[in-house]
Amino acid sequence: MSELTEIRRVFEGLNTLYEIHLPKVHPKLIHDLMMRRRNEPDKDPFYLIEIFTKPEINSEEMRNYIITKTGMNPTIHDSGTHYAFNNKLTLEFLKELSDL
Repeated sequence: MSELTEIRRVFEGLNTLYEIHLPKVHPKLIHDLMMRRRNEPDKDPFYLIEIFTKPEINSEEMRNYIITKTGMNPTIHDSGTHYAFNNKLTLEFLKELSDL
């Protein structure tokens, strides 16, 4: 197997893991977070985090959840289906958000 074929195979495997374990998260965000953590392992980077929910989700409960988890009061858009807030991001927190 050539080196380039191996890179392609491992890349596809990594994307499969992203889809299995973090299905609601864009792969570019996961990659960016992992690269930042690799370059500065002791520093959790800040991101503008956006969460999109279905209309039947109680927006007040989601707002309270975000405040409880982060201490940040999110802005709420699109009739209570889009939440935005700034916060440090870890892979663990990303997993928790993906599991909502």
